[in-house]
Amino acid sequence: MINRYYPGVNGGGHYTQALQAKSITINENIVIIELGNIPPDSAYGITFTKRFNPPADFSEDKKITVTKVTGQWNEEGLTLALEAKKEKMRAEGAIPEEIHAATLDYMKMPQSIESIRYENEVCPLRFDVIHHFVSKTDGKVLPPDVLGILPLKQVGKTVGTEVHATAPSQNTVQVEDGIWRFKGYDREKDTIANKDVEFVGYWEFEPAAAKYPATETKDKPLKNDVKTGITRDHWGLMLLPILLAAVVAYPAIKKIKGD
Repeated sequence: MINRYYPGVNGGGHYTQALQAKSITINENIVIIELGNIPPDSAYGITFTKRFNPPADFSEDKKITVTKVTGQWNEEGLTLALEAKKEKMRAEGAIPEEIHAATLDYMKMPQSIESIRYENEVCPLRFDVIHHFVSKTDGKVLPPDVLGILPLKQVGKTVGTEVHATAPSQNTVQVEDGIWRFKGYDREKDTIANKDVEFVGYWEFEPAAAKYPATETKDKPLKNDVKTGITRDHWGLMLLPILLAAVVAYPAIKKIKGD
């Protein structure tokens, strides 16, 4: 794979369109791909794989795919593109020295314009960081409301990169019969080592408090204090301030009346 094109087909870089091969010819371990005219900001990537029988371990002796790119520079197109860039710089107020030194966004290879060769270029392997949620409460399965806030996976991580678990958007989820509480991941960080990293997040269920509705029987109606939730003691506490205010105000009331 030609690694300078890799970001374009992997969702990054400044490339805006993926090339489509006009033809692909395979002869044993040689593959010829004809791309035709290559427009600006385009990208093309290909991965070569080989199945070995019996399986073999090449982790210490990695094999290389050699790539050779041949073609002709579109000299007229390059000239027009550079002039268009300079015109834009003039319109934006650039000074003459800056305009004169302007170049295109990529560097034209110093080799012959008839042939450019890339050899022994290998794309780094990339892996993902994946999150899982599990229930720590026996007999309780995580509801959709909890699974719905599972963090998105982190993609495109290279070997040796330290990665961290993504915290959920909320640590509690209210459901009809209680609350699910997030208790943390099995670990908070890890390092990419030739495979995807998986973090496991644990949730614990806390049931809602039991509610017992008040009811009446045929021969034993509920007392008012049961229906209202206010007992005789509560009534006394509520009336006490009123009685005290009346006692304090009584002499003043008698004076006003002339007694």
